[in-house]
Amino acid sequence: MLAAIREGATTTELAKRLGVAPSSVSRHTNVLREAGIIATYRQGSSVLHSATSLGIALLRANRRT
Repeated sequence: MLAAIREGATTTELAKRLGVAPSSVSRHTNVLREAGIIATYRQGSSVLHSATSLGIALLRANRRT
């Protein structure tokens, strides 16, 4: 999910990309947000998620292994 969020995406966009229900995305993004891996912003009636510097560092580290 973190890789799908990297450039930013709404809950609905993530659900479509990953083929899961929006409620599942919401639960996962809550955990990632609490860990400081993503940030969430309100964009009109949507919620936009994007990777924090920690999230990006984790993605980069994962590519090296």
